Order: sequence, then C-alpha cells, then structure tokens
Amino acid sequence: MKILYQRTSSRFLLWIVSFISLFGSLSLSAQCPTTPAFTYTINCTVVTFTNTSIPPEGTVIDNFYWDFGDGITSTEENPVHDFADPLPSQIYSVKLKITDNTGCVDSITQQITIYQTPIAGFTSSFTSCRVVSFNNTTQNNTNYTYSWDFGDPSAPSSATNPTHTYSSILRYQLYCYINRNRSQWMQ
Repeated sequence: MKILYQRTSSRFLLWIVSFISLFGSLSLSAQCPTTPAFTYTINCTVVTFTNTSIPPEGTVIDNFYWDFGDGITSTEENPVHDFADPLPSQIYSVKLKITDNTGCVDSITQQITIYQTPIAGFTSSFTSCRVVSFNNTTQNNTNYTYSWDFGDPSAPSSATNPTHTYSSILRYQLYCYINRNRSQWMQ
C-alpha cells in the first residue's frame, strides 16, 4: 500500500471533524458475513417458516426477529404463524432480521400470498340407475383443483363437476379433495 500523506497534525484532524460536522456524518459500512434466508410452507392460513441462514465458521446467530407483516412478530428461530383468513387473498411482506455474535445485523423480506380458505361442499343427483352427477358447491373456489375419490376401485376424477358410474348399487363413502397449489389437500 502506498502512503500518500503521512503528516498528521491536530489542526488537520480538527479540520476533518469540522468538515464532517458541517456537511453531514461519516458512515462506514461493511457487509455482514451472515446472509439471512428463509423458506416457508403454507397450509391454508398457517405458515411454517424455516430459517435457512448459514453463518460462517466461528459465527453464531444470536437473535431472530420475524415481522409477519400483519402486526404480529416472533423471536423464534423457526416460527409457525396463523394469518387471519383474508377476503379473498392477501399478500404479506414477511421480514426476518438476524443478529450474529459479532453484532452484525442483516435482514431479508419476502412476499407471501395467503388465500381465503375454501369451504368444501357438493350436491349429487342420480341421472340414471347407477350414474351420479356431482355439483361442486365449494365456496371461495378460485384457482383450486379437485380430486374426487368415489369410494370404489375406479380412478379419481379431477373434474370440477364430475359424473360417475358405479358398478353396483351399494353404499359408498365419497371424498372431494381441494387443492390450491398442488401440495396441500383439503378434504
């Protein structure tokens, strides 16, 4: 490193301090070695957050501060939060702020969408002896997919309003599974 100016006097330091006082503050910044990160899984309105921040060797994350964007916060490392059932959906900015044992603070914000919980329902009617038509009456059913289990050995149907032919006249237990994002199914 080449030294450009070696002379230091108290008058020179006073001039620097006066200059900083007159024109603003001097701020030095360094990047934190620990980068905050998190993942989440959504089950209706309940969200499980997982801290995935990896501190460098010799560093430990001391504090976690979560702001869920709905007025609720947490200091757990991996919190579970139940958002209020939105009408019809809500985007939340979720922030994770971490502090490591060196005093370094950093944060990350991700947006998540919570959809209104569907209210499953259907009606059925016989169109002939063993043929049944199902009318899906699920409320809040935008962007959902369905899987109908007719209670017999037949393959499930993904139709919104399916018709099914039963092989014999028996009592069957029927299930309609509702899915918004192909990972959480409601019965």
